[in-house]
Amino acid sequence: MFFVLSKILNFVIQPVIWVMVLMIVAVIAKNPVRKKKILLGATILLLLFTNPFLCNLVMHAWEIQGYKASAISKPYDAGVVMGGSLRLYNSSMRG
Repeated sequence: MFFVLSKILNFVIQPVIWVMVLMIVAVIAKNPVRKKKILLGATILLLLFTNPFLCNLVMHAWEIQGYKASAISKPYDAGVVMGGSLRLYNSSMRG
């Protein structure tokens, strides 16, 4: 049950879905003033959610600042290095 709910919520929470729903509601709406307001809202949301500059500002606001090596005074036994992925290359598997 949790898996299904997580997939549904993941779909519903996406901002592009909000914009699409607003556009569908604007097409269905009969009141021209309401239709204009809904289309304006959908356009503003689309510009906000697809603007890379704003997305970078939000992402950088959540990032934790790193430490300089000179600021670390206590010696540690281990360190964690974040990286991409590791791909095994085996020359014997060449076809």
